[in-house]
Amino acid sequence: MKRKVNIIAFIVISFSLIFQGALLAENIDNETLKKWNQLSHDEKEIFRNRYNKWMSYPKSRKEEIKKNISKYKSLPPEERKRIRGNLERYKRLPPEERKLLEKKYRKWQRLPVDKKRHIREQYRRFRDLNPTQRKMLMKKYRNWQRLSVEGKRKQIRKNRQNRERRKRVRSRSRIIE
Repeated sequence: MKRKVNIIAFIVISFSLIFQGALLAENIDNETLKKWNQLSHDEKEIFRNRYNKWMSYPKSRKEEIKKNISKYKSLPPEERKRIRGNLERYKRLPPEERKLLEKKYRKWQRLPVDKKRHIREQYRRFRDLNPTQRKMLMKKYRNWQRLSVEGKRKQIRKNRQNRERRKRVRSRSRIIE
């Protein structure tokens, strides 16, 4: 129960600190001060660090965060639940996996819009495959991952040749028709 109270206090104070600058304000309301005093030294330190981080953000970043919070609040409950589940899974990842995921996310963020659109479309196509097709494609992908650079080059040349061969066969069959 005490843990739940601390979590609630943590959330309330976070929003107070982040959006109102309560620590810097001269007239902190008694309820906020009471909750602040109930926190452990470590929890207070977490808030101070988060507050300092918040204050270091440019105004545009703060606005983006506020917009995202507002957007999150407007989502249906099941979508918010899905997002919270993803966040919990992320938090349980080992630090090295989290760093790798963050690196991939930053790379994704830098992609042009049309490239992102293409990747999303490819993912939708993958998701729509039946389980057998998906399994077969994943097997091919794992085999591809094991190939050396030279092996990948050979496979690319072979695939091109096969595509060209199929193209010629189709064009010949059209001529015959």
